Amino acid sequence: MKHNGTSSTEPSESSAALSTTQWRKYSDQLRGLTRTAARLLIPRPRLNVCEWAEANRILARGISAKSQRAPRKYSAEDAPHQRGMQEAVTDKAVRLTCLIGASQVGGKTTVLENTIAYFIAHDPRSIVMLYPTLESCERFSRRKLSPMLQETPALQEAFKISRAKGPHSTSTMLSKDYPGGSLFLVTAQSPATLRGCTGSVLLADEIDSYEANAEGDPIELLWKRGESYRDTVRVVASTPTIEGSSRIWRYFQESDQQYWFVPCLACGKDFRYEWKLVRWEKGHDEDAWIECPHCAAHHDDVARVAMYRRGKWSPTAPFNGTRGFHLNGLYRMWPAQKGFKSGLHQFVVEFKRSVAAGRTSLMTWTNTFLSEPFREEAERLSSSEIQKHAETYKEELPKEVLVLTAGADVQIDRIEVEVVGWGVDEESWGIEYKVIPGKPDDPATWKALDEHLLRTWKRADGTQLRVAAAGVDYGFYPDAVFKWTKPRFTRSILAVKGSPIAGSPVASSLRRSNRFKAPSFLVGTDTAKGLIFSRLKLPHPGPGYSHFPGVDCGYDESYYSGLTSEELRVTIRKGFSIREWHKVKARNEPLDCRVYAFAMLKYLNPNWAALVKGQGIRVQPLATSAMHTAEERGVVTPPTAAPVVTPPPAGSPESKGVRPPPRRFPRGFGGGWRKF
Repeated sequence: MKHNGTSSTEPSESSAALSTTQWRKYSDQLRGLTRTAARLLIPRPRLNVCEWAEANRILARGISAKSQRAPRKYSAEDAPHQRGMQEAVTDKAVRLTCLIGASQVGGKTTVLENTIAYFIAHDPRSIVMLYPTLESCERFSRRKLSPMLQETPALQEAFKISRAKGPHSTSTMLSKDYPGGSLFLVTAQSPATLRGCTGSVLLADEIDSYEANAEGDPIELLWKRGESYRDTVRVVASTPTIEGSSRIWRYFQESDQQYWFVPCLACGKDFRYEWKLVRWEKGHDEDAWIECPHCAAHHDDVARVAMYRRGKWSPTAPFNGTRGFHLNGLYRMWPAQKGFKSGLHQFVVEFKRSVAAGRTSLMTWTNTFLSEPFREEAERLSSSEIQKHAETYKEELPKEVLVLTAGADVQIDRIEVEVVGWGVDEESWGIEYKVIPGKPDDPATWKALDEHLLRTWKRADGTQLRVAAAGVDYGFYPDAVFKWTKPRFTRSILAVKGSPIAGSPVASSLRRSNRFKAPSFLVGTDTAKGLIFSRLKLPHPGPGYSHFPGVDCGYDESYYSGLTSEELRVTIRKGFSIREWHKVKARNEPLDCRVYAFAMLKYLNPNWAALVKGQGIRVQPLATSAMHTAEERGVVTPPTAAPVVTPPPAGSPESKGVRPPPRRFPRGFGGGWRKF
């Protein structure tokens, strides 16, 4: 720098340029702060959850049917019933909101997602969301929460400001920090994680799956997390389970019990969809309709959806601070799945399938479609009512019988055995119930049982059948049973025993875990008894119906008393309902015999279509690759053939009850190659 004799304090060009850059940077920051302050000073519009979601929420691609191909803006018009649910969340008069909805219909998850987004971006508060397990927390965070945060601009802005905190941010998969609060995803299995967080927005999903822990009910522990706030928001949602132990159903009963009422297109009067209003003619499921309870007008599936869109929420009980919403599967507005003519057609087919499958499937349908708790019928069946259904067969076997199985229960002084005939769709006919006197260590007792299982029964068309498979209980006398059944495995005579695990399959895999190496398997008695009892209640012959013959076949009063000797009771343990079968009468051998005969049918797994065509018994036993001849399984002789069952050839291994030796191949890589 040159001096002209006078001192100068002017900065250099480089320092002046640096000062200008810094000044511009500071000016930009100041303008940003000014804009932020101005936005904070502007009063926010009073929006409820639904209004905010319709203005800001973006549905990520693939999380719903409406956004399957690309992200799209949320609209309550897609499911009008969601509007009232979301409005209740921010209603100052509502202390708790209860949501019950059928699977893929009620939109419980969408309402919870919108609630979370609202209290992150619009009215920032700390949120605590409770799930049954850690896995469900992580699944929600990964599949629902993260896509919502990535696609919704308003949420991106909130978390953009949060990330500006730098490396000290504590956001993880199960906790998210944002200006004004934090979101905590906690599990009902861990009270410690619940104690470590507080919030004024408390959400609980699938509350009927919560298991009580050492510190008490998880729901009550969750409510403690918001006691210090004056305007705490509480929302519970779930699918009901068992009546008497369902948490969500108790909350709903305490609410104003709102249902979605629709106007009849014929008379204009309001009513709500109930399953008892669904009608169809036998054999014409595809033409099912909904009948108006006021004018009996018929409404097809198109009218069902149209009436739903004109519906509204209406309370059926006084409001006391809890607002409850209930929606069943009949309000489903999505198109029917392929193979069905309409939604009503699909509903009817699914209902009939669940009834035919038994108690477990019917419970699932009741919970997930009707959105109602399943009622366990603890009252036992009336033996006298079942006995009234006894009929007289014209021949030893009705013409519909295609397969015979047997179940035997071994006692200290006798063996009781029942032969049961089976037809299409597992319709059953009791054939003969017999008591064989004798002790299990007496060979004469087993000889009498063997002769009974080898005899033939004549069908009305002249065909003769023999027992295709028999199960003998080895619970009390395993050695005697294993020793007798092992050489008769080729006749599908197996040792069986009830499984102690509830819900086990009726017939499980074969095993040889005994010192005789005799094939055996465990019977899912809990499942089998549930199916048998549900079928005994069927009023008319058809799929699953149980037929019984007269007294001369062993079906006397004592048999029916033993068949109905147990009842199903439901007890509550640690907040969960436990189903247990209890003996209410001293003698239950007839029920055990029927269970084992049913298990042997499941073991056979017959091809009913082939049997109907008269092609003989074509069965593939479960969990075994052993091949058996038709004579060993029991023969269905076509009407054109001689109606006689021919025993195995004299002197053959099968006639002696010995299983043919398995085919063995040479060892080594090339040992199995065919030699030319």
